[in-house]
Amino acid sequence: FFTSNGEIRTQARVGSSGGVAFTKTGFTTGVWYMIAITYDASTLAMKYMSGGSATLNDGGSASISNLDVGPQLRVGSDQNKGNTVDGIIDEVCLWDTVLPDDSLKQVYNLGKPLDVTSAAADYTETVNLVGYWTMDAGTGSSVSDSSTNSNSLTIQGVADYTSTTP
Repeated sequence: FFTSNGEIRTQARVGSSGGVAFTKTGFTTGVWYMIAITYDASTLAMKYMSGGSATLNDGGSASISNLDVGPQLRVGSDQNKGNTVDGIIDEVCLWDTVLPDDSLKQVYNLGKPLDVTSAAADYTETVNLVGYWTMDAGTGSSVSDSSTNSNSLTIQGVADYTSTTP
């Protein structure tokens, strides 16, 4: 989640007590970022791109095994819903594979939204897409999945919608 002091915090839990967390600082408010969190059965990692940049930056990593997301995936808050994102969330995607750096760059598309349900030059992982939530509904407490998997997201708390795009 993105905190009000310019940090992005990534957390993963194993069971009720174990887990890892790491924080990347230096983010600027008012700038769009693509944040990619990956897990490959041993390492949880974060990469990010900002503004119109074509550079993929390392945001940190931690070793973790036996991660089981289970029935809940949280975007924008910690496990207790006590720390929530201080910003706008758009274009949430989930794949069942770790995307190569070239695919991440293509998905970010220099800050212009890319439809991840269709293949593009360096992005061919459409078959691995588990969920794609564009956050374009504008109202309501549920976000429809634009992939073929029908994995709707439930919004907990109050959601403010905006038509602002990067």
